[in-house]
Amino acid sequence: MRRAPGAIRSRVFVGQVPECNAEMAANAVAHGVPWGTIESFGNATKPSDMMWLSGEDAECWGLMKWSAEDTSNDGIACFMAGVSRTTHRPPNEVTAQNANDVLCRMNAGSSRIYVSTGSKGQGFSEAYRRACERVATDPQTPKYAAVDIILWLTLTDPNVMAIKPGTLMMNIMGADGSAIENCWKCLTIMGMTYGDHGYPKEALEFFQRAVTAAKRDTGSVPAWLTSRIDIATAESSKAKSLVPER
Repeated sequence: MRRAPGAIRSRVFVGQVPECNAEMAANAVAHGVPWGTIESFGNATKPSDMMWLSGEDAECWGLMKWSAEDTSNDGIACFMAGVSRTTHRPPNEVTAQNANDVLCRMNAGSSRIYVSTGSKGQGFSEAYRRACERVATDPQTPKYAAVDIILWLTLTDPNVMAIKPGTLMMNIMGADGSAIENCWKCLTIMGMTYGDHGYPKEALEFFQRAVTAAKRDTGSVPAWLTSRIDIATAESSKAKSLVPER
């Protein structure tokens, strides 16, 4: 499933109807969509039911590609997180040796697939930051996974500006304005980048666009994003008051 510009949600119809399942299987094979994911939803959903997935959910399950050429996403992220939650087995602590995109996301508090280990330091260690920074900048890392990791690093790593998160995100997304506008985490990264460089007005604009995209895509807005808007609003008002009148 390719995400079309302006797409709000991915509508996935799945059910226990053999004829439909056969057609979806053929489509999955033709377009590289993981059939195991479709089959799992089909087995869990009655023919009379409808299941809605947000764009972020669809990406997580491997049902979405950022472009026809994007073959990086295999849908393993949500599956691994689901197994971890179901079996009550938290993810391993990230090290330089075991770091990968799924493990980095599972340990990131702002991620769709975050699974708590019960440790207050989860996702904050220097080992996590360095290892997951390497994963995020790897061209082989799925696009949204990289964005997910970059957002967490931008929120938690005081030295993250050294890797230029805004520029890195733009490169990962191929500077596709439509895709970025529909990616609330991308917009948040831009807002934080502008804020950290002393441009509160621009930061506020990006945060507001991120809120709009998050509401549209997920139906809610994280409290930490709302607090960023409050901070940017205050900083923007302060900067405006310092401008001398003519």
